[in-house]
Amino acid sequence: MNSDCIDVWGGGGPMRRATESAMGSMMKSMRRGMRRMRRTRGKKGKRRRRKMRRRKRMRRMVRRMRRERRVRRERRMRRERRIMRKGRYKKSSNMKWKSPNLC
Repeated sequence: MNSDCIDVWGGGGPMRRATESAMGSMMKSMRRGMRRMRRTRGKKGKRRRRKMRRRKRMRRMVRRMRRERRVRRERRMRRERRIMRKGRYKKSSNMKWKSPNLC
C-alpha cells in the first residue's frame, strides 16, 4: 500500500459524515427503542398497543390527505369542463392566459 494514498477522512469522507448526521438521529432513536424493548420484561404489550394506535392515526391522516388531493383534482377537472362547455376556446396549452379566473 502506498503511503500517499492513505485516506485522510478515515473511510467514507465528508459525504459519509453528512449522511450520518442526517440519518444518525433517527437511527439512534430507533436503536435506543430496541434496547429498551430488550431490557424491559412484561411491558411489551403496552408498547405494541401504543404503536398500533400511532399507526392507526397515521393511516387516517394519509387517507384524509389522499381524499383531499382527489377532491381537488376532481374540482379542477370540473372547472376545465365548464370552461370548455362555454365554447369560447378549445382546451389547449395556451389556455392558462386565455381563461378567466374561475376559481
